Amino acid sequence: MGTAEEVAVPLLLPFERFMSSGDVDPERAPIIKRLFELYATGEYSLRDLRKVAKDAGLTNSLRSKQPLGSSALDRMLDNPFYTGTFRWNGKL
Repeated sequence: MGTAEEVAVPLLLPFERFMSSGDVDPERAPIIKRLFELYATGEYSLRDLRKVAKDAGLTNSLRSKQPLGSSALDRMLDNPFYTGTFRWNGKL
């Protein structure tokens, strides 16, 4: 395993799926991408984005049937992992 700068992480994959297979989740990735696109416009509140996620069927995890909660959505949007970067020894 190399340094954080050498490790390539695919964009927009649910962390739990990556940890188990290394593959992008083809069902969830487009939804997550759309949420980031809407968020980037600055025109959507967290409540609006949560409704988009719920209408698209995004759940808290692959095993859960519960819609994505506000705090989980907020953490996802703030998590650099979903943009293709991650923290390694406290650095991005």
